[in-house]
Amino acid sequence: MAVASCNRPTAVPQNGTDCRLIHTGLDQRSGDWWAAWVEELPGANTQGTTIEEARENLREAIALMLEDEAEDEADSAPAVVGAEVLREVVTVTPA
Repeated sequence: MAVASCNRPTAVPQNGTDCRLIHTGLDQRSGDWWAAWVEELPGANTQGTTIEEARENLREAIALMLEDEAEDEADSAPAVVGAEVLREVVTVTPA
């Protein structure tokens, strides 16, 4: 799995070059199952028969989503050769 870029609002630098991404995981019991999801990542959700299994499945789901996102970013090069592209963190404060 590729190491995520620290150019993310949820990224916390670790060991100089690696990053640790911080997200809010939620767990909810529903009958015999546990559901788990992440508030900041729509689509990052899973389930398990134990809370531990649901949490591990959620870590795997997040990793796969970030891997796909990194591949998509690599494929989305500017259409104009030599175009200047700036990356910035955009912070939005809810009203």
